[in-house]
Amino acid sequence: MTDAWATRPSTVVTQKQVISATRSVTITRTIYTDTTLIDRMHARGQLSERQHRAGCRLYGLWLASGLAPRVTARHDVVEESEDDADTIDAPEPREDARTAYRRTLRHAGPLFGPMLDALMHGQYPGVQRLATCQSALDFLADGWGLEK
Repeated sequence: MTDAWATRPSTVVTQKQVISATRSVTITRTIYTDTTLIDRMHARGQLSERQHRAGCRLYGLWLASGLAPRVTARHDVVEESEDDADTIDAPEPREDARTAYRRTLRHAGPLFGPMLDALMHGQYPGVQRLATCQSALDFLADGWGLEK
């Protein structure tokens, strides 16, 4: 029986940390490169490097928008003052990212938009829709000007 952890694609990072003038510690970490569905599809050869970069960029936007599932509820600090009704605050960065994410999906159209959203939620497109998924990521890469 093979060890599943030994077969996962990973990168080993070694970092030397200086504690004092005479002491230092070497820290070795293993970073697994198949943590998202996009990473796993890229490791299997189902996505090109360019498609992987576009998917990772969309995934970062999805995470920044706060749409990813959470274990706990958000615990934001709410400040109340008498002047809140008269002032208009700048939108939160999370709202800007959510707007950008939704605008990107809307721009992708009725075929690519739901496909990309499902990909962000970890739904594998299957063999039948793999070409559509690749085309959707190519569309994003073209729109963002990623190098071929």
